[in-house]
Amino acid sequence: MDIQLEKKKGLQKKHIPYVAGGAFFLVLVGWIVFGDHASTLKVDARGVNIGNVTKEQFNDFVRVNGQVQPITVVQLS
Repeated sequence: MDIQLEKKKGLQKKHIPYVAGGAFFLVLVGWIVFGDHASTLKVDARGVNIGNVTKEQFNDFVRVNGQVQPITVVQLS
């Protein structure tokens, strides 16, 4: 004749890593949602140039005449 064992109630040792991981995840999500992620950069006002906007042709490259030299030369003999 077997006796019926009562189930343990409450937090068991094997559940602690899951609870800690869930708490860490909730803190991380809270930081992402409610955190202040704005970045600011303070510059000297004398270093900022403000000018008028003009509509002209946009050149995204500069033509330079030159000759390309290799950085290293390997000689096989």
